[in-house]
Amino acid sequence: MVEVRHSEEADLSEIAKCHMRAFPDALASCQGVGFVSKMLQWYLVSERGVLLQLTADGQIVGYCGGIKIYEPG
Repeated sequence: MVEVRHSEEADLSEIAKCHMRAFPDALASCQGVGFVSKMLQWYLVSERGVLLQLTADGQIVGYCGGIKIYEPG
């Protein structure tokens, strides 16, 4: 089963692992799961952030982070 939903703090470690699989040579990935989790945490703690995840058969296989903009431009 495939599901898209808003991510939660408890999901950050698995999202970080997904990021590291997708971008194994990125500087953030080289810093480890803790670093990537902290980097993505902003999307959850900011009132402007949004973090969605795609789960297939219980495993996070994709994610998308975004910033809400309240004014044009």
